[in-house]
Amino acid sequence: MKTIELLNKLLAELTLAERNVHILHWNVMGKQFKMIHEYFQEIYENLYDKIDEVAELVRIHGELPKGNLSEALEIATIEEIESMNNFNHIESIGLALQDIEVLVDLTNELFEASEKDKLYDVNDVMGSHLGDYGKFKYFLESFNDNNKEIEDTVDTLLEDKNLNKDIEK
Repeated sequence: MKTIELLNKLLAELTLAERNVHILHWNVMGKQFKMIHEYFQEIYENLYDKIDEVAELVRIHGELPKGNLSEALEIATIEEIESMNNFNHIESIGLALQDIEVLVDLTNELFEASEKDKLYDVNDVMGSHLGDYGKFKYFLESFNDNNKEIEDTVDTLLEDKNLNKDIEK
């Protein structure tokens, strides 16, 4: 059933997003530190709860959740961020937004699939998730009035990460 497959994918994406936002919470520096630090805590705690909720939905529908880290890394499109880096407020907001946008897109897909599969309990939970992700996105974008600067900074970070991968090979 497509819905269960997508729930396992969401579980993987949530696992990576939670870990990334938790790292950003620890390593954010600069402007608005306290406010961003505290907001990241609110986000990662919410994502942690969603991990459990999604895994339980998989179980309710008779399957086993793919819940270990190696499975998450294999399935997820969200990439791990470096834990040994400091991130300025623009970088941290951009990276968190990028992960939230992945969650929004996948949750929309799951919302539609669960409707088609007549899994209305899943549909109801996904609707709730979308409300939370929308709020996260709105608040994160509100921290910085120049979203183009956030996008450019994230693009540069990703290019640097890909260059480093190429050098390691």
